[in-house]
Parts: sequence; C-alpha cells; structure tokens
Amino acid sequence: MPRTRRATRPRRSAEPGLTRGGAAGSLGPKSGGFPPMPPPPPAPARFPFWTEEKLRIADTDMNGHVNNGAIGAFCEAGRVEVMRAIAGPPESSPVRMVVARVEIDYRAEIHFPGRVRIGTAVTRLGGSSLTVEQGLFREGACFATSRAVMVMLDPATRRPAPIPAALRAGFAALAPIGEAAEESA
Repeated sequence: MPRTRRATRPRRSAEPGLTRGGAAGSLGPKSGGFPPMPPPPPAPARFPFWTEEKLRIADTDMNGHVNNGAIGAFCEAGRVEVMRAIAGPPESSPVRMVVARVEIDYRAEIHFPGRVRIGTAVTRLGGSSLTVEQGLFREGACFATSRAVMVMLDPATRRPAPIPAALRAGFAALAPIGEAAEESA
C-alpha cells in the first residue's frame, strides 16, 4: 500500500515577525536576535544639570501610572532649562534649537503624587548639533532615560547653523561628571 503524505504548514510563532530558530530552537526575530537591553540606569552623580517637575493627576492614564507622554514632557522641560541656562531666552538667543531625534527608555512605572528630578548632560558636540542625555529620578530611583539630538538653526533662514563659540563652551561644561563631551565636526 503506497504511503500518502499529508501537507503541513510551517511552524509559526504566536508573535508576528518571530520564527523558530537558533541552536536551541529559541524564538528570535527574523533578523537574527532581539535588540540589546539598554545599559543599567545611570547614577544621579553623572548629571551636572538638574531641574525638578511636580507630578500632576493629569499626568496619569487609565492604568493608574504616569503616562509615557508625560515622561516625554519631563524630558522636554529638562532640555528647555538647559538651553535657557546656556543660550538665554529664545527671543534674545543668536540661534534657535530644535529636536531632531528623541529616544526614551522607560525603566519603571511611577505614580502620582510626587516630584521628578531630571538630570541632564551634554554628551556630544557637533558642528551644528549636540546630544543631550537625561536620567529621570523619583525618590532617588531612575525610572526613565532619554537621549535627544538638538540642532541649532539660524533664526532668519531656519537652516542648520554652527554652534557659536560661547554656547559651545557652555554646553561643553555640561559634559557628564568625570567625562568630556565628545567633539565631532
């Protein structure tokens, strides 16, 4: 009696974009592996510049924790304070600054009420841009980290402009404690 073959479907993972693979048959994205975990949270001592924000009930969401949008706003508040401290109020500054990129790692949830401390450091100075790293802390524990690239603009042309020497010196002074800001052209 001839044997009949039954058609089979390939095995699929429960999550889209994941397949069985690897020596041990573990799950991993088709690209070959999961992205690396963020580094451990920074210590508060790393940051030379600090600002503080009050948590509001409006910062919470239906899950009862502070929403990710509020955390982005805390990061923005810290960046604005740094920019004002170095460049002065926008209306009198020789340049304007815009955000080109932001990435936030949410490390733990937090809840209302309380206060958030935002530590900020300038980790890279380019010709017309700089990178700002931040740690957000509540009761001494880091619950989020952020990295943002800021670009200087000429106020008249709205095009990238070199960082003026006086501002460059001010931003360089905000390198992480014990480190120097990376300089690039």
